[in-house]
Amino acid sequence: MLFLDEFIKLGGFTSVRLTHSMFWTGLIFAAVAWPLVPILLKRYREPHYQPADSGSFGLYHYRRGSERALDEAGFRMVGTFRVLGEPFANRCEIHLGCRQTVIAVLRSMDCTKTTEFFTITESGRIIMTRSDASGDDKPAVDALPTILVTSMSESPFEAMLATHLQMANEAAEEADSLIVELNDSDVVDVLRYANRAHHNMRVHRGLARGPVGPMTYGRFRFPLGIVSSVSNPLNTPFPFFGSST
Repeated sequence: MLFLDEFIKLGGFTSVRLTHSMFWTGLIFAAVAWPLVPILLKRYREPHYQPADSGSFGLYHYRRGSERALDEAGFRMVGTFRVLGEPFANRCEIHLGCRQTVIAVLRSMDCTKTTEFFTITESGRIIMTRSDASGDDKPAVDALPTILVTSMSESPFEAMLATHLQMANEAAEEADSLIVELNDSDVVDVLRYANRAHHNMRVHRGLARGPVGPMTYGRFRFPLGIVSSVSNPLNTPFPFFGSST
């Protein structure tokens, strides 16, 4: 009883009631906000890559299955990041390889693991290949002058990379342009550029809202491609990637 009296004097029940109230407020907010997620996903969001100390346990095991293929293609890890502003918990590992012309992103989002490849031509065309657990066996291809997207079912790393390299070579020939050799300081710029190009494609297909305009990311300007020469040597440490010039 003495403990109970002291607990009451110290506002114990008030704290309990407050915690209980906050719980129900959060639950109601989540119930109201959840239906808005599909609407928010259709609007353009500029990705902000924040360096993370480590990836998730699941992402680590997802990468382990591709380590030999990553090594054979000359990939090395540039860093581990989380993308701020995404509606779900996420982590991604970014690798650069194939004579520094291909960015490989191993991504974990909302318990889903995916692999994505990105290449960019000097003319500004993004070539993007991504795994899709719900995809058909036959790759689906969609293209605009600024981007070529290939979606294929979850496949071994080597198979996805071979498809990506073939699509990148064909896209470069079609654009009569060279594939850009990238350095470490380019990779997040290219990923943000690709996000803008992909959203622009979704707007054209009626799947998203809010057309996007030109934007400069490092030495790349959407949708024109390279607008300045390389300014940073290889292996330059990443700053906080939250703004664009």
